[in-house]
Amino acid sequence: MTDIYFPRTTERAHEFFASQPELLAQYQRQNSSRHGLLFPNQPYLLSCQPGDEGVLAAFDRYSSNELHRLQQIADAYDDYTIALAYVTEELIKPVFHLIDEHGLTAAGALVGATNSKYTAFQRSIVRYQQALLDLHDASQAKSQVRGARARGAHNPLLAAKEAHARRMHADMTARFQAQLQRYHATLGANANRSALLNPDRAVNVARYGRNNQRTGRTLRFANSQQVSTVQRFARNTQYAGRGLLIVDFGVRTHSVYHADDRLREGITQYSGFGAGALTGIAIGKGSITAISALSLAVTLTPVGWVVIIGAAAVLGFGAATLMDNAAQDVTGFAYDRIRGRR
Repeated sequence: MTDIYFPRTTERAHEFFASQPELLAQYQRQNSSRHGLLFPNQPYLLSCQPGDEGVLAAFDRYSSNELHRLQQIADAYDDYTIALAYVTEELIKPVFHLIDEHGLTAAGALVGATNSKYTAFQRSIVRYQQALLDLHDASQAKSQVRGARARGAHNPLLAAKEAHARRMHADMTARFQAQLQRYHATLGANANRSALLNPDRAVNVARYGRNNQRTGRTLRFANSQQVSTVQRFARNTQYAGRGLLIVDFGVRTHSVYHADDRLREGITQYSGFGAGALTGIAIGKGSITAISALSLAVTLTPVGWVVIIGAAAVLGFGAATLMDNAAQDVTGFAYDRIRGRR
């Protein structure tokens, strides 16, 4: 495995590598024109194994924005960053391309077929989307009825639809967490390094991080292909702060792609249901501390499908009264970020 270090601040190489002369010599050979400094949001080798320099060279394809975004993501998700990149690319993204190409009903039939190549997690994404659409339809039907008594007659069905959507969201989130664990193990990361799994390490990082010489973030890559996968993830992900990630898969339906800004309000109104009822951006200080704290939400913006990854407290299926407020705010934020307004 190749250890790549990303400094948060400018550091002096001879101080940083003081106890590791072989790494200092390697740095000096690779960075003869950098005046002995390690710069923020730049990758540096912390290992001296065969093939390590080839992995480092793969970062030459990153833009400065991609490197900066990778640093932000890694600060929040530690070495689960690589697992997130693979789960979103190999499991989540194909589902939304399928929905976009065939529609939700047909996509559900394809992923649910007996001989389907799709996983239980992918099927849970489709089931959750269908549950949200059913809830939205029930809510719209109620809103079109006049009279308090007539509207009240819709409440039992609406409550049942919401309860079902909650169950589907909980199932999707649990399967998402399980896939992250599986990919983390399969990709060869050392679980003992991660603050996500090791509470002792999390405490030490929090307590001694500022005084530790290495205040940046170290990621471990098996090969240059992993570097490329993480690059695509960083390119398509906006970091909204405090651990909240907004992933744009580039899925562009004809109607969505040509949507006028005048439609933004209407689409975010719909996303108040479709976003899984976000309960507000209140992830808490610091990075995510456990996989069980992660959740997943999905929504449709005027620029296409996006996935929102963050704390379960934020992305849980909240009360219906919260849907029309916090969910719209986050969906609008996603839209503005992707369109470059923020």
